[in-house]
Amino acid sequence: MALSGKSGGHFSHGFQTPDGQKAISNKFFDTRHYEVSEDGIIDYDKVFKMAKEFKPQLITCGYSVHTHDLDYQYFSKIATSVGAYLHLDMAHIAGLIAAGIFESPFKYIDVATSTTHKTLRGPRGGLVLCKKKISKLINQSVFPGIQGGPQNHTIAGLAIALGEANTEDFKDYQKRVVENAKMLGSTLVKSNEKVRGNTGNDDHYTTNNHMVIWEPSQSIGTTKKFEQVCESLGITLNAIRINGSAEPNSIRVGSMACTTLGYSSSDMQEVAKMLVSINNLTNRVLESVDEPIEQYSKLLEKIKKEDEYKSLKIKVKEMALQFTVPGI
Repeated sequence: MALSGKSGGHFSHGFQTPDGQKAISNKFFDTRHYEVSEDGIIDYDKVFKMAKEFKPQLITCGYSVHTHDLDYQYFSKIATSVGAYLHLDMAHIAGLIAAGIFESPFKYIDVATSTTHKTLRGPRGGLVLCKKKISKLINQSVFPGIQGGPQNHTIAGLAIALGEANTEDFKDYQKRVVENAKMLGSTLVKSNEKVRGNTGNDDHYTTNNHMVIWEPSQSIGTTKKFEQVCESLGITLNAIRINGSAEPNSIRVGSMACTTLGYSSSDMQEVAKMLVSINNLTNRVLESVDEPIEQYSKLLEKIKKEDEYKSLKIKVKEMALQFTVPGI
């Protein structure tokens, strides 16, 4: 059992499309998926009920697109009740856990897997952490089963990253990551944009981790094009599909890289305003043509002629040049 792809679960968690295409994990295992509610929160009582009916051997918590911490104690209660192992995919939140921003899950879970290049801010790689009672099973499955040859420079980079994660500076960095994400999200909300996870009661309650899930206004069928326009301006973000949409309908924006460069909360306000301007420009250009622009190259050719695009290009560059890349 795992969080469904349309609710923010990762493709490796048994993802299956409506037309029957399956992730490789879904071909090996019989899977069921739990969902988030309309406000983007996991309904743990429904997860409990599903587990009682399905009786899984493994329950996965963790996500690819989600803006809240997880209730590990409740997940542990669910897993124990059906005799299942509890697995945490903490790829996106490992740095927040290491810094103590998020609750430590390790007294509740059996095994955790993580990448090392997201909030942990290390080189591309992975970690498996588990209880001693299943360590032999884990080790046998990793090597020689699926692990490739380790590279010494990556191991060295990972050692440095883990060392940094054990410092006060890293804790301060993670606090600023969350603060910057909150500011990004709240500025979008104040610009009348829809941010997933916002309850409507508090403009600042748009996320409590490093990512903002934004559903741009007037973006039906254009979210991918918006991502590509941002790329042409030097802005990297991610068009995603949620709520079962066949096409990308939302944008995932992370605050880690900007925070590493030294962006403050006020800088993140400016970033949010730029994103809204780019989205409005993209939609205005798309609406100005008689026939739909299917090819991105044709859209970019047209949008580059706009004075606003040229102005945004200068603004993005000027902002980026205010900050330096650490170590370079």
